[in-house]
Amino acid sequence: MPSPPEFELTEGISETLAAEPADERVYRVALQLYDPARIAEIADRADCAPDTARRHLRRLADIGVLDVASEDPVTYRRNESYFEWRKQNRLDELSTEELQQRLEELTARERQFRETYDTDAPRCRRRACSR
Repeated sequence: MPSPPEFELTEGISETLAAEPADERVYRVALQLYDPARIAEIADRADCAPDTARRHLRRLADIGVLDVASEDPVTYRRNESYFEWRKQNRLDELSTEELQQRLEELTARERQFRETYDTDAPRCRRRACSR
């Protein structure tokens, strides 16, 4: 069985992210908050001041992108319901033909992965995959 290709997921992301305004950097960090994170940690990851991060995090929580996981200390995490809602809205905009074509593409891709890696399911390293 061939090994998965070696690559660094974060390669080039830090340079691209550094060129973005603070609100975009905070948003991109927020998209990755599967576990609750404190404002200082998010500010550090977004390379901005904690007050700047706090302002943008409040806005993201107000519009439903994030949930406040705890109040003392304040921590935030992704609101999975929001992302499911967005995905459903995007799918609702597609025609039946477009949905069928996408399903065929994804089914072929899955088949290729199964054959390439000789497995029926991916091995998961994240806690969320053990559901």
